[in-house]
Amino acid sequence: MCECPEALRVKFSTGTLEGIALTWWKAQVQMLGLAAANATPWNDFKELIKEEYCNHDDIHKLEVEFFNLKMPGSEIEAYTKRSNELAILCPTMVDPPIKRIELYLKGLVPEIQSHATSANLGTVQQVIRLAHRLTDQVVEQNRLPKRISATATSYAPSDNKRKWDGTSSKGSTSAQSQSQQRKTDQFKSPGQQFPSSQNQSQGGYKGNHPKCNRCNLHHSGQCNKGRCHRCNKLGHAAKECRSPYPANQNRQQQQQAPQNQQQQQQQGNGNNGGNNGGNNDGNGARGRAFVIGQGDARIDPNVVMGKFLLDDFFVTVLFDSGADTSYVSLKVSQMLKRTSTLMNTKHIVELVNGKSLEATHIVKGCNLVLAGQTFSIDPIPIVLGSFDIVIGMDWLSQH
Repeated sequence: MCECPEALRVKFSTGTLEGIALTWWKAQVQMLGLAAANATPWNDFKELIKEEYCNHDDIHKLEVEFFNLKMPGSEIEAYTKRSNELAILCPTMVDPPIKRIELYLKGLVPEIQSHATSANLGTVQQVIRLAHRLTDQVVEQNRLPKRISATATSYAPSDNKRKWDGTSSKGSTSAQSQSQQRKTDQFKSPGQQFPSSQNQSQGGYKGNHPKCNRCNLHHSGQCNKGRCHRCNKLGHAAKECRSPYPANQNRQQQQQAPQNQQQQQQQGNGNNGGNNGGNNDGNGARGRAFVIGQGDARIDPNVVMGKFLLDDFFVTVLFDSGADTSYVSLKVSQMLKRTSTLMNTKHIVELVNGKSLEATHIVKGCNLVLAGQTFSIDPIPIVLGSFDIVIGMDWLSQH
């Protein structure tokens, strides 16, 4: 940043933001406009960052930690690292530089503190180098335990890693491959695919399954190339599957559907009236909520995320076409100055991991501001993860 022009510092620095910080900056751009946001003076931009992420309470906690920081045993590296970090976060405590030296000497262990203080050095770098040398001497004299950071080496191989001694032969390689193959075969179904070359040293595939012309592998039955192993449908992989149930649960639902329809007909029309927000099932309405993290949302083409105003509060919003209903986190629902309404029937939320949640209330008439326009939304309070509100197809289909 030292050679960056003053007018471009904000633009270049915001290009490195990610996660929650990037969401915060997008909200600033939405309110001010891209040109005005990038034209923010550098000092004003730093004040905005401090106001958002370095409030007075947090700074006070860091200052207390800095003042009481002590060197643990002989771990001079860990103590120096944390001291340097706190010196950057608490600049008022290290100005003038003599205060920085006093705080560093104050936290040293008694075995070396008096020697480092009596040296009366002028810079903190000189004090740090002297403290390292004194610590090494005290450790050699067995007055302090050995340093963990000094004894641990990054070159020592772990016990669970295979070592190469230069004498491995084809026989040992074959034994390892056979062991790995036996572990893999425990999870294979009869119709699963087998490589045509399981082990080059064994001369190719030795099984009884025919070779498939489509995938060039040996297997029996229908070829599963391009088929999702979760829902058994073609066209996508299992990691991209958005089905709320695996294939075996889908078959159970199809078998139970006629029974459920017959039970609903016997109940009569009395349970079909007075529904609330589409809840027209006597056993509770069911909805899907594909609750994903912010990292997955940025790479998922089917969802859109951002930070918007909901009843005068900035909240993190996920627009998810895979969710049937709109939901709001319990924390945000408590912040809103609205009274939740009891639904006539409970609402069962089916998550993508197969678990289910029950919701009994709905928050009506919330005002969501998008692009300067206000929209009404009625979310259901449930436990959410990375987002404050998930907007589903009930709202997306209307707007």
